[in-house]
Amino acid sequence: MPTGRIAWAVCASGLACACGGGGVIVDAGADDSETTDGWLEEIWAADRIMIVTAHPDDEISLAPVLAEACIEKGAECTFLVLTRGEGGACKLPPAACEPDLGTVRSAEMSRSAEVFAAELLLWDLGNVDSTSPDEAGLQWANNVGGVDALVSMVAAEIARIDPDLIFTFDPRHGVTCHPEHRAAGVLALAAANSASESPRSVFVAEARTRIDTGPDGQPVAGYEPWVAEDGALRTYDANRPLPSRPGTVAWDVVVELMTIHASQFYPSDVVAVDAAGEQLRVVPLLRASDVVAEDPRYQGLCQ
Repeated sequence: MPTGRIAWAVCASGLACACGGGGVIVDAGADDSETTDGWLEEIWAADRIMIVTAHPDDEISLAPVLAEACIEKGAECTFLVLTRGEGGACKLPPAACEPDLGTVRSAEMSRSAEVFAAELLLWDLGNVDSTSPDEAGLQWANNVGGVDALVSMVAAEIARIDPDLIFTFDPRHGVTCHPEHRAAGVLALAAANSASESPRSVFVAEARTRIDTGPDGQPVAGYEPWVAEDGALRTYDANRPLPSRPGTVAWDVVVELMTIHASQFYPSDVVAVDAAGEQLRVVPLLRASDVVAEDPRYQGLCQ
């Protein structure tokens, strides 16, 4: 269990906090005999799913798989968003960013949660000025009385919700290398370990944005894994149809959420994602039990 003496800076991205110093996250992951679709069957079987992120709009990197789990399969989903996102930039006209960005992004996050019929826990750990996940995590911790207090807060919500599955960021890159994304991953994994009386399955997001040029010469944008050669990757095909929304596929929820989070995406960004080819419409994931801090393939990705 983490203690106040264990800082986020113990090892690369503070992963040791989440690993209990062992370098590997322990969860209820499958063994080596897991079938290709076994991990999806596990997600679809979940009654309760918890998603831990840093900011409003972070859920977009997981949106397609969450759409099928929460909307189609009927899982009870809960978003724990650690900040109001007030430290970012606003891409709306100035008048639309009033009274302040945190208020605007909070309202956007509420609408996004409604898409999934999800409970929203929108915290306010503060706008931190950080260049590393270590700094971000420690500033958050200082705002609530220390590392122990912060981990205990998240662990308490995990215990209350009792999720079958938890989704969060991979602390080694945080999808976009944002230090707060990476700190959120460390915190979620540490709290999951701390809260568990029985093992839970934890998945981390492995997507990074890839921008190509379409046939018309315009940009198209989608996802690809950070380390494609990682044999432990599980890849969700977001071209899967959503029966409750005739004529739509899971990828369309990414476009929908980007439109909701209008303060963070220009219309041209939405068009580029909507135009993504089938090969870019994916959600790569890893089981947390396959996240190894010392894996050289993931070293230095955010330098």
